[in-house]
Amino acid sequence: MLAKTAVTSLCAARHAPLAVAARGIANIPAHEYHIRFDQRVGRKRPAQDVLDRFKRLNNGMWIHAHPGRHKLRYMKDDTWQTTSLYYETCTK
Repeated sequence: MLAKTAVTSLCAARHAPLAVAARGIANIPAHEYHIRFDQRVGRKRPAQDVLDRFKRLNNGMWIHAHPGRHKLRYMKDDTWQTTSLYYETCTK
């Protein structure tokens, strides 16, 4: 009997919430996770990796190379080797 009342009194007891420290400012690199803005031009600066991977044609279409086109080429058949060198159109 005594053990049962002790357990219920422990469960019924209220505890004050622990003090949680304020979260510090995250150390985010300058080139990731946010939009860079060019004040001279007045618009967003493009990310360099996008410029490296994608190319814009004169008619406005975007193209990029086939991913994995150089991976294990000696194991692939002739059709794959020729079509892997083609560029793919995309909407970026």
